[in-house]
Amino acid sequence: MTDEQRLSVKEKVGHALGDAASNFFFQFFGLFLVFYYTDVAGLSAAAVGTMMLVTRMFDAVTDPLIYFSKYGYRSPTLASIKHEKAPALRRGL
Repeated sequence: MTDEQRLSVKEKVGHALGDAASNFFFQFFGLFLVFYYTDVAGLSAAAVGTMMLVTRMFDAVTDPLIYFSKYGYRSPTLASIKHEKAPALRRGL
């Protein structure tokens, strides 16, 4: 990679802050869902935790299947993510 193609520190920080902002947005709604399910809908905290665990496990199984299906190819970025997270996934299981 040439110096002309590399991102400057300012650009890297800008991208990181934009990603952090989107993560705050999604985490806020995730926390709101927990509050809604437990306090408004009246579900137990164990049921809500189990429901969120099952949905994340479902995503962990179906996302790679969609990626490797005939019509589901998205980008090389998803292929690189699986290699970066593989050690963490092995420790978690």
